[in-house]
Amino acid sequence: MNYELLSYRKLIKEVVEEKKKQGIEISFQKIAEKMRVQKSYLSKVINNQADLSGDQLYLLSKILAFSEDEKYFINLLWEYERTALSERKNEIFDKIKIVQEKKKEISSNINANQLKTETFFEQEYYLDPYLQLVHIFFSIEEFQKTPGKIKKILNLSSERFREIINKLVMLKIISKEKNGHYKNRITGLHLPKNSPFFSSWLRSVRLNSLAQNLTSSQNDNYNFSVIFSADHKTQETINKEFLIFISKMQSLVKEAESKHVYQVNFDFLKWG
Repeated sequence: MNYELLSYRKLIKEVVEEKKKQGIEISFQKIAEKMRVQKSYLSKVINNQADLSGDQLYLLSKILAFSEDEKYFINLLWEYERTALSERKNEIFDKIKIVQEKKKEISSNINANQLKTETFFEQEYYLDPYLQLVHIFFSIEEFQKTPGKIKKILNLSSERFREIINKLVMLKIISKEKNGHYKNRITGLHLPKNSPFFSSWLRSVRLNSLAQNLTSSQNDNYNFSVIFSADHKTQETINKEFLIFISKMQSLVKEAESKHVYQVNFDFLKWG
């Protein structure tokens, strides 16, 4: 189950798709029949045009064989989307974040797609922003087939580009296939804030993105900055809203076709 989502509808859709990949015979038609509802109604729910009732969500959780933890989480998402009271919405959101943080701690130890935060890996990968850029470029089919285009876009020398490729292969982040194309082996990397390299990584990423911002076409970029005064409660609310935005952005990116490489930076600073 994807505990990063904030929508029970998207969670249901992902779970069904994942079960299909596992070879389990399941469809929304069969689910609707077992729930004793019309498939058209269930489709409306998934497409954000209707809502499940509490009893319907209970039946759905049983049909999809959710564990107790999974039932609790999807119920939180269901309550979060349905409530119209901002105070209650904030309370539910806090509960959701507790579950998500707990699951992150667990998955960091057992998820094969997440790398161990070993000093060597962090130093090699995170302290060179171009390794991260080239890594993401290889998520695009065009560049998997013609990696030389990456070198041209990033204005890298042949020697420097070879060095980056070799490091990514050594770290088992990418691999070279028999047809000569490169393929990403690992996605969704994230450097924890408690890493000793976090400050250095943040500085190098910011400097690199600043240079790109100053030299690239302004038509392709969006920039915004504001200085304001407020209180601690407002600060917490903005933080929560940003986390909601990040969750929505992750869903959009996951569903999008990989065509270009983008970067988003977010700084929310307190001066005093």
